[in-house]
Amino acid sequence: MSIPIDARDCPGSVRESDTAESTMSEPQDNTLPECTPTAKATDEVHGMTDKPSRRDVGLLVVALAAMASVAIVAGGKRTATIDEFHHLPAGCLTLKTGEFFMHPKSPPLARCWSALPAMVMKAEVPTEDVWRELAPGWGPWMYGTAFWMRNRKNYDSFFWWGRCLNMLWLVPLAFSLFCWAFHLYGRGAAWLTVLLMMTAPSLLAHAPLVTTDLAATSAWLSATFLAWKASTAERHQMVWGAGAGVALGIGMLAKFSLVLLPTAWLMIHALTTGAQLVRQRKTGGTDLIVGALW
Repeated sequence: MSIPIDARDCPGSVRESDTAESTMSEPQDNTLPECTPTAKATDEVHGMTDKPSRRDVGLLVVALAAMASVAIVAGGKRTATIDEFHHLPAGCLTLKTGEFFMHPKSPPLARCWSALPAMVMKAEVPTEDVWRELAPGWGPWMYGTAFWMRNRKNYDSFFWWGRCLNMLWLVPLAFSLFCWAFHLYGRGAAWLTVLLMMTAPSLLAHAPLVTTDLAATSAWLSATFLAWKASTAERHQMVWGAGAGVALGIGMLAKFSLVLLPTAWLMIHALTTGAQLVRQRKTGGTDLIVGALW
């Protein structure tokens, strides 16, 4: 006699209830395969990482050293230019007396910075009272002549070492340009920016000179980068803002015109914010006006 057997009662069979229970108890793994590139990996491939690597910093230092070497070698073959002729002596006078009556048309920071080697080398600085009366007009150039006549032996050395010290303003300038381009467009754009900076004729001409131009340029660009970073960073905004303030203060001690920089920041911020609001409201005519003003 045959006995009916249910397939679900067999030892090797799987019941529907067991299948349902196992399905409910074991969560399904819906994660992507490991071979799928993540957003972070894609950014790293295209150079869009959060910050420059140590290799980037090392290569940037080497690039700056190469640029400075070329500029210093070229600067060593030049005599004092018409502006250097009075900037360095006026800086020596300020360091000697602590007064700023000679050449009051620009702040003393850049001049005093480049005059430090001359003071270390014991330059003879004219300090007679007559220079107070002669300071206006052509007084700085007359004072430069007196400085040259008293320091003929080491005169060229004063300027060579002053030019070397002035080249250090390239460091914050290059790092600000590199980091700014790096954060906006990635590693490739950052290195292209540095390459353009290193081959800029105006920068190569003025960097190895004892003037206020390189110091002011370095300070205002560094201050603007730090201010931008303070307005866009997710954390440490106060630190970035404090750095922008310090850089701005240094710039104001190098060039009077940098007093206008905060006004420029406010105008750019206002125009940018206005353009964003206009885009959100989708008012094409006003957007065109804001774009023209920008």
